[in-house]
Amino acid sequence: MLAQRSARQLATGRHPAFKPTVKTQLHISCVRMKTREISSSVVNSVRKSMQGNTSTNTKPELILRKAMWRRGLKGYRVNCKNVPGTPDICNRRLNLAVFVHGCFWHRCPSCALPLPKSNSEYWRTKFARNVERDKLVISQLTSDGWRVEVVWECRIRGKTADIEEVLDQLGKYWERS
Repeated sequence: MLAQRSARQLATGRHPAFKPTVKTQLHISCVRMKTREISSSVVNSVRKSMQGNTSTNTKPELILRKAMWRRGLKGYRVNCKNVPGTPDICNRRLNLAVFVHGCFWHRCPSCALPLPKSNSEYWRTKFARNVERDKLVISQLTSDGWRVEVVWECRIRGKTADIEEVLDQLGKYWERS
């Protein structure tokens, strides 16, 4: 039965049949300290990487807002927390909600970016939840009478960027008012 248990359980002393001695307790504490050191450095690097992924004032949002301002499309609010889904740009007078979606996090259909290779099942479920939440928010806003526009990051910056086309699409709402 002990042979079937993982080496990690035995090495860390977490196996119920394990009877520690003084020598093994010292070894176990050293293993735990090493594990903590390694995991804390990994956690810190992941934390630092994830802190760079901001949810507001992203580069594509700033590019779009500056272009809208230059075009004269004003009177909008940024990150309206009292509107379902917290749109990146919203205009209450026009009932317009604009979401600027990153191609990686929201799975742009035209980019078709690959999944990360490590821990792919986690990423698959995370991206599926993101896409499902996006659909739910859009349907909720449209049922509340809002007009919703989704602007993909690749349309604002990158090789296929055509910000003028995006501005023309958004400008139609301002012309109607």
